[in-house]
Amino acid sequence: MFKSVLSRLSLAIVLLMAVAIPAHIADAEIEWGKSIEEGMKAAAKADKPLMLDFYTDS
Repeated sequence: MFKSVLSRLSLAIVLLMAVAIPAHIADAEIEWGKSIEEGMKAAAKADKPLMLDFYTDS
């Protein structure tokens, strides 16, 4: 009986974490750069890659 209760409690904790962690991450704001130069400097300073996204309506 103890193993059954423990396994259900463990499952409940895992499910709660699966919901809570992405919700917390989604609250973080994205800081968009105003220019490519600004983005390149920030990426170099943080030692992270830079992603450029081009979009057109046509």
